[in-house]
Amino acid sequence: MSKKDLRTIDRDKCRAKSENQLRAVYDLCLYKSDLLRAKGDSDDALEEITEALSLCDQIPDSELDRALAYRKMGECLVDLQRYDDAKRHLKQYLDIAKSADSVLEQQRAWATLARCYFVHLQDGMSATGSKATELRRKALNANLRSLQLVEKLTDAVSERERAEMTGRIFLNLALLRESDEDEAAMESYQKALYIFTKHKLHEDLCRCLNSLSNAHLRMGNDTEALVIAGRLLDLGRQLKRPDVKCDAQFLRGAALIHTGDWEAARSAFKRAHKQKLPAEEDRARARRYLKLSCVLRECELKLRDEADPAKRSEVFEKLGDVLSRCGLYRPALKQYVNAADEATKAGASNRKMGELYASLAETCKDVGDFGSALTYYRKELTYRDDDPKEAALTHLNVARVLLKKGMKSEQADVRRALVQAVELSRKAGKLSLELECLEELGNVEGGIRDPELGSRLRELQSRNVDSQTSGSDGESDLSDVQLDDISDTDESDPEFQDTVRRPCKRVEDKRNNKGESPLHRACIEGKPDRVQNLLKMGHSVNVRDHAGWQPLHEAANHGYLKIVQMLVEAGAKVNDPGGAECSRLTPLHDAAGNGHAEVILYLLERGANAAAKSVHGKTPLDCLREWMCENSSELDDSARRVVEEAKLRLKERCSKCEESTNSVTPSCSVFRADTSGRTEDDKPTKESISDSEPKQPSGWVYEEDYVWLEDDLAKPAAKPRHLAQTTLPVTRKKRSRSSSHFPQPRSTKSMRYNKDDDVGIVVPSEDHCQGNFDDEEDSCSHSLLEKSVMVQPQPSMIPASSSLRVRIEDKPFFIPIPPGMAAKKTIQWLATEAAERYLHLVGVKPVLRLTLSDGALLGPSDTLDCLLHLPSTEIVGEVDSWDMPALPERYVGECDRKGVPPCPNLLPVLRDCEARRDFSLRFSNGVRHLDLVFRALRHQPLLGTFDISGTALSPTSVLALAACLPTLESLNCLVLRCTCLVPDYVKIVSDALQRSKSKLALTELDLSYNPIGRDGMSPLAQLLSDCPKLKVLRLDACKIADPGLVLQGVSTLERLYVGHNPLDRAGLESLAAVFGSNRLKVLDVTNSFPAVGSGLGRLVGSIFSRPDCCLVEARLSCCNLVNDDLEHLFCVPSGTLTKLDLTGNPGLTYAAVNELSSKLVNVRIAADGCK
Repeated sequence: MSKKDLRTIDRDKCRAKSENQLRAVYDLCLYKSDLLRAKGDSDDALEEITEALSLCDQIPDSELDRALAYRKMGECLVDLQRYDDAKRHLKQYLDIAKSADSVLEQQRAWATLARCYFVHLQDGMSATGSKATELRRKALNANLRSLQLVEKLTDAVSERERAEMTGRIFLNLALLRESDEDEAAMESYQKALYIFTKHKLHEDLCRCLNSLSNAHLRMGNDTEALVIAGRLLDLGRQLKRPDVKCDAQFLRGAALIHTGDWEAARSAFKRAHKQKLPAEEDRARARRYLKLSCVLRECELKLRDEADPAKRSEVFEKLGDVLSRCGLYRPALKQYVNAADEATKAGASNRKMGELYASLAETCKDVGDFGSALTYYRKELTYRDDDPKEAALTHLNVARVLLKKGMKSEQADVRRALVQAVELSRKAGKLSLELECLEELGNVEGGIRDPELGSRLRELQSRNVDSQTSGSDGESDLSDVQLDDISDTDESDPEFQDTVRRPCKRVEDKRNNKGESPLHRACIEGKPDRVQNLLKMGHSVNVRDHAGWQPLHEAANHGYLKIVQMLVEAGAKVNDPGGAECSRLTPLHDAAGNGHAEVILYLLERGANAAAKSVHGKTPLDCLREWMCENSSELDDSARRVVEEAKLRLKERCSKCEESTNSVTPSCSVFRADTSGRTEDDKPTKESISDSEPKQPSGWVYEEDYVWLEDDLAKPAAKPRHLAQTTLPVTRKKRSRSSSHFPQPRSTKSMRYNKDDDVGIVVPSEDHCQGNFDDEEDSCSHSLLEKSVMVQPQPSMIPASSSLRVRIEDKPFFIPIPPGMAAKKTIQWLATEAAERYLHLVGVKPVLRLTLSDGALLGPSDTLDCLLHLPSTEIVGEVDSWDMPALPERYVGECDRKGVPPCPNLLPVLRDCEARRDFSLRFSNGVRHLDLVFRALRHQPLLGTFDISGTALSPTSVLALAACLPTLESLNCLVLRCTCLVPDYVKIVSDALQRSKSKLALTELDLSYNPIGRDGMSPLAQLLSDCPKLKVLRLDACKIADPGLVLQGVSTLERLYVGHNPLDRAGLESLAAVFGSNRLKVLDVTNSFPAVGSGLGRLVGSIFSRPDCCLVEARLSCCNLVNDDLEHLFCVPSGTLTKLDLTGNPGLTYAAVNELSSKLVNVRIAADGCK
């Protein structure tokens, strides 16, 4: 909208007024108000709406027109934060809609009222405590009323419009419920998402995905947030909306920062900055986040080299500052905690510690953790004794946090904190701060009751003292970052591509025609300073050129030890096999093939695999021997010793290589395998050796025999190709990737293929091997073949009947090929045959994608005869999806294969399982062949709950359960309560997870009332370590005496139930260690301490005193507590604790419990059964 458009509207209004066309004037006023609101000028928009409203008295039949004006006025007043006036006008709008009996307008009125209540609720300065609760209730009721009215609009509006209304209401409900931390918010999000997707409401779908991704970020579900941001990015590309793509990249970057992947987040922010955004606000946000990524990179480099705790604390604090100013509060909180820990180690001053605890408290408040915020504010006060101004600010913040919590019992604490803030601000001489505290006190009390404080407030107001608004200093940490300093080299990172999933391959601006990046060139040219600078600028260390080589390959190939060390320290992959055209050559192959002994030794020290083989079976030891054969004459004694040491180390690491060199005569030369020629003299040697070997029963050639299977054996006759006379150099130069390859498999004679010629050329090597480095080495040929040689085709050695092996997951299958059908059967036929065999063995049928062992994909229409010439031992079947019938049918099929009748009572349960997405078979000991049920459940999609409480397991059913669990990717709740789970059974499940190399996505696990005991603790610990998302764990009555041992690999727990277990003092200490790695909110140790004086009170007191303690509920019933145990709790701040269960402890007196209750004001204490 431009000023010219507004002037045009004003002209049209004047013309309509002069012609007394009041309806046209009304429409133009509302149209202009919409344009002004979109521009952000709500004041002028309000004037236009007021004018339109005044015209309604003069327009006949204008009741609905008046209602529309009231609605727009209410929306405009909401933008101006005049909520009471907005509600009044919106209610007038609703009354008119009811009187006109317009269901459509009533629906809109309730929806607009709901938005007004929600925006008012989100305004934290004007909606706190009971007022916030009331607003939330009204917003919920308004949304539900609006949703009910939508159902009555079947004939009034189209199906698409009705879907749009319904989806928006569900989205509003999701936002409202999320603000109240209601678990039903996710369900509302999913309903809105389904409606918007089904009806292709792209604009609303963008808003829904954006809100849902933000919701997952706030809840700490970083992976889900990243996935949804990727979906939003795809939608933005589809709609060609730069603003949507920018928002998606912001969300991706935020989620990646939450996960700790700062480099990938940096690439996402750079993509956001690249978008052509029309709004200056969006462009400023993009610049801010890009500067944030630069600061993150800078601080990460500083922390890598810095050991001083004081300086590390400063860096962590800076990280927390920039993250919090960009709204990334949870990652900021982690950095502030690190800063406080480092500052404590460094013995920082009181002022510094106070500032850090203030930052921690503010950040906890931002994430809604008000209990932790109060704890940190109170810790800050201990460092503010000599600074009354900061102490006053802290007391004011404490009062505001208490108001946020909204508990009536805390009103006295609020007033006490505000009075202290007033006194301290007066002591500091800060009149503006004193006025702010007094005004806050007046708002809390509904008018200051203390006459003295009231007169002081009037005095300050009469002196025109402005109340201050405390805040941060904006973007001071980001303002000095210059975007011009960002290196273009980072744009070669795969994450920088405009995608979330698989990056698109393209030629980068900073690459040459071979695809070599600046880091590649620096490694080839041997410039360590350049390499170091590129790494500091964030250049990806594992980038590939067009052929697939990484910088480490080049540095090892040229023997630059210092550069190799830099790359490995920066995270280069020492065992990288290169790209598709690199023949699986590792950097160790490169170093060995050029005789760089020092590089070989260093790579071996850093974990390089000496037994790695290229696609042609070469090991690094083979490559080094060939190099020694060619270059021994040029080595001096010192170089010879180093090379001997490298060869000895390679032999020690890979003894199999020596056996391979004994079985095949080595060659000192290189030839190209793709177009290699053979001389007639080779045939007798091959035939004699081949005849002496036993024949393989199948058509597949095993790895140890692959050197005799040549691609030219079954080729049709071709024109004779003559050899050109060539003279080869005595020593081999370091190869260039663009013109040569690594050594390929050798023939029985020493030959080299010259790639510069058009035909296959076979010549013996001219150089002679000098020096006896290994008794097994053969001497090289001296003569040069001068006559031309014709390459003769050989008859095929592949028998008419063959077989192939296909491995699916960890199971190999032998697939025979019908005689003479290898050229007719396709890869698709092989995949189908393998899937059928897997079905008969396992019970589920996979949809397969076949590849070679090196990852090369096989086309479905390719024939099988091409596989019989390849030097590989088996085909790999990768599972794309599962072709499964309904669950009851799978169960019946399992029973048929077993030869037993299916249980008729189970069929309804299995049908319900598919409908409700949970499997419940509780107290079903009468079910026979339970293992068949578990076999049928394998790979069941979207199965969320698995509950077999009270159903006794047998060895057979446990084996089936262990095989089933790793296949349930959506399972989040597993209940094995009272299932006779003995230690051996736990080990079976744990070992199955280890073999499958998979993790369970469980958030809740219940193993209560099972005799796990001491023998089962170790496998249970392994099982829990394979549950990286576990939040709720129930181990009641499992005979576990050392919970710390069981939980040592768990770091995500929020609720822990270990009641009715025989815990002793050592168990207590191990339990305390759990709080160091988990943010527990609920702890239940009911009836776990049979002896009086177990020290439980001291333990609980130490737990409550921890700075990272966030317990909300503690259950200590029936633990033989005595009054002395409670003394350890008197001086402990309640923090986040709201409930303490002390029932069933006869050693406690009500007097002691009441005294504890007076100390822990906000904690509800249950003490039934005390004296």
